Amino acid sequence: MLSEERHNPALYSPRGDMPPPAGMPSLTDPRFANGYRDFLGDGTRLPALRKRFEAFVGPVVNKATL
Repeated sequence: MLSEERHNPALYSPRGDMPPPAGMPSLTDPRFANGYRDFLGDGTRLPALRKRFEAFVGPVVNKATL
């Protein structure tokens, strides 16, 4: 668990009781959407983004053993 003393004011905290960085909106602010819903709804852009990430990190490999 992250303590308030260890909170880096330049980064967003995963804790809900910590404020956002100075001058930044909270993670629940509608400005974070910034076209995200439209981006996901566009069937041509999402595969292109997956391909771009794959170029950086390699193909997705499912190693789950449930």
